[in-house]
Amino acid sequence: MENSGKTQKSSKIITMLLLIPALLFGLISMALAVVGLGLIPIVPAMVGIILSGISFFVYKNNYRFFTRLVLGISILAVVISIFRGLIIEEKVAADKNFDTTVLKTQEGIDSDLNDAFSEDDSIPAAKKDTIGIR
Repeated sequence: MENSGKTQKSSKIITMLLLIPALLFGLISMALAVVGLGLIPIVPAMVGIILSGISFFVYKNNYRFFTRLVLGISILAVVISIFRGLIIEEKVAADKNFDTTVLKTQEGIDSDLNDAFSEDDSIPAAKKDTIGIR
């Protein structure tokens, strides 16, 4: 009886030693997935899935809810990072198109202003003398 109690205590300690890093990796990958760093968050999420999977399948009766929670966080981080990395289009191309449109518009405005305020020969010579243009 005493031997099974020690085994149970040591398995609970080992389970926690697996679940705490798994939780940290899961939370880090969740934060990276929300920020939108492409597929990079899959790496720490996979580490979290592996650690919590070991805890889930090897130490079945210890911290069942916590193990499922950590596993769920890691899987959710993988799903979010895949969704954001592959399905959502990057807005960089749209931003570049907008920038080129803004530059073309600015060039058009500059040319219109140069045309409007450049020295114009359409003013008659008699009027030039009265306004002070020589």
